[in-house]
Amino acid sequence: MPKGKPICLELKQMVVDAFLEGRRLVDISRQFLLPKYSVSRIIVRYNERGHVEKMPKSGRPKKTTF
Repeated sequence: MPKGKPICLELKQMVVDAFLEGRRLVDISRQFLLPKYSVSRIIVRYNERGHVEKMPKSGRPKKTTF
């Protein structure tokens, strides 16, 4: 269960762009006011997938709504 608020796609792309420019993770985390762990996870996922968009969820969607 996530505890923090989600990071928008634009911010994730700016983090990746800063990393590709050659900046350090510590400097990126200070610039965008994000934890170092979040910055490193964004970079790792970008390197694995090649993009920062969310992946589709598995399983059948809910039929009922509240």
